[in-house]
Amino acid sequence: PLAQTFTLTANTQVPGVELWFAVKPTTTTRVQIRGTTAGFPNQDVLAEARLNLSSINIGGAVTRATFDHPVTLIQGNEYAVVVLCNDDVGTLSVAELGKFDENAQRWITSQPYTVGVLLSSSNASTWTPHQDRDMAFRILGASFTQTERTVSLGSVAVTNATDLMLMAYAERPASATGVEYTLTLPTTDVITVSDGQPVQLAAVITGNVQVSAKLIGTPQAS
Repeated sequence: PLAQTFTLTANTQVPGVELWFAVKPTTTTRVQIRGTTAGFPNQDVLAEARLNLSSINIGGAVTRATFDHPVTLIQGNEYAVVVLCNDDVGTLSVAELGKFDENAQRWITSQPYTVGVLLSSSNASTWTPHQDRDMAFRILGASFTQTERTVSLGSVAVTNATDLMLMAYAERPASATGVEYTLTLPTTDVITVSDGQPVQLAAVITGNVQVSAKLIGTPQAS
């Protein structure tokens, strides 16, 4: 396993990581974002992607590892990209101070990434830092083209209901993000509610209550 620590200058929703492989591994590769403790990766896996052999590029081409959903990383906190595979063949591109960069055809005369450091391990638990080396990597930041979207959450059958309460959970990565829930009654009446808000109905209802969520975000957070 190899790891690279990094710190972001703004709160960011990260959907994935880009890496450069020098030699293709022979097994599935896992790419993780982990928290850190005293500058070392810990066991807190915040996001993970799996790369099949067919999705790994070599020869200077970038390989993108995409998570199931974006993970929110906080400005100023230190995190680590951790890359693991079950063979001793796979090789990542690493820059080392004082060595010759064959791709750029120049000597590396300055620290490639001054905020973080490369670390290696044999068990992904005990790590050795390498102060003069950095992994070639790119952290992807989410960019949303749509800042509002309504999503249907299905329906719930009720019988002789007099009161309703929606119980839900939503992650709000920024103060400008939020969720509004809408209940459509069998009578076609529409009620807008918040999570955990009790609703006393004007009359007893029986039938299906349609539930939808309106997601509100920004170009950088959702």
